[in-house]
Amino acid sequence: MKTIRVSAAVAALVSSAGAIKIQSKAAPDVFGPNGNDYQNISPDYDMSRIGISIDTHGSGPLCTVGDWTTVHWVGRLKDGRVVTESKAEGDQRPKTFTLGDHQVFKCWDLALTQLHQGDIATLDCPSFYAYGDAYTWPPVGGEPIPLNSDIDFEIEVLECGRTPEFVQQSPQPVTTTMQSNQCMWLHWDESQSLRDDLVLSTSSLPGQNGVFELTKLERLLKDDASMEWYYDYATGQLHNGVGWHYDLKNDKLANDGMKGEYLDHKDTLGDSTHEIDTGDNAAFVANAKVANQFNGPTTGKNIYYDPQTRQLTTFHNGMHYHLSLPIDPHHEGPKVGTFLQWLPFGTSVPDAHEPDHNGKPAEFRIEYCDHHSVV
Repeated sequence: MKTIRVSAAVAALVSSAGAIKIQSKAAPDVFGPNGNDYQNISPDYDMSRIGISIDTHGSGPLCTVGDWTTVHWVGRLKDGRVVTESKAEGDQRPKTFTLGDHQVFKCWDLALTQLHQGDIATLDCPSFYAYGDAYTWPPVGGEPIPLNSDIDFEIEVLECGRTPEFVQQSPQPVTTTMQSNQCMWLHWDESQSLRDDLVLSTSSLPGQNGVFELTKLERLLKDDASMEWYYDYATGQLHNGVGWHYDLKNDKLANDGMKGEYLDHKDTLGDSTHEIDTGDNAAFVANAKVANQFNGPTTGKNIYYDPQTRQLTTFHNGMHYHLSLPIDPHHEGPKVGTFLQWLPFGTSVPDAHEPDHNGKPAEFRIEYCDHHSVV
């Protein structure tokens, strides 16, 4: 009887092991939302928050982190409103970026590793992997994007799996002063202690591309030309990088004619004591040869960067002005999308802890771009 019982126990154990072995050969567990022709088998938590539906299959290589990737896209809110579209913005070119290098939405960096060259897919991106809680105007125009909005991106992968081809670069400047004709980012110094790395950028207005843009603080995107700046030592002008793009076909930098935009102010700056209230002290970039809403055709303004105070200043009508941040009456402080202004010396208390109600000087840290210069 004991022999029979032991045999039965062994048989049960063998049967259980066999079941486990068979089960291990089954399809993997689903770790996140599935979509059309897509099953999420990644154990990565971030991937579990993103939905992917493949609408058209491509035949190219799989996109991998570190490769150059080129895409066209359309971004829609959940109510169907289009808020961004590559073929309707700027020069209508696709975007090329290094996958995984934080040059685009985090949702793209994550989801594109699941796609192949030639794929057309719809990405269901949660707000915190897209625009988040940033107050953002849609690049295509219209009402602001509601805070914390989930976005559906239709992505067309034109190219991926391409290894970057590095070319001879200009020597990297090492001093803290502005180097002539070198690409640089101007980091708002205080953002080093904040969640976001904010840099000086520009905000395009409808119909004003290449003519007039307001300056603002924005999260750094390394290949966004509106966040790149060039100092012309001969003229003292600080030019914005809008207009520069990488010509993939000819493997070189090219410009579509908008490099004439430079940091500017109204020609009548200082003529009124109500400029802060009317916005006439706004800082903007403009094409000197074209009239805009503030100035007619004019001459470029001289800009000086003081490496001691780390402030951008200019001299106009016998008075020095510094590029400044407005002070929120509720003391919330500057954040993404904050527009900048020119204030005369002495308007603000230098102590960053006790600025007056008008504003305080903005301090900027220079970081030189690692990809190109103007010659």
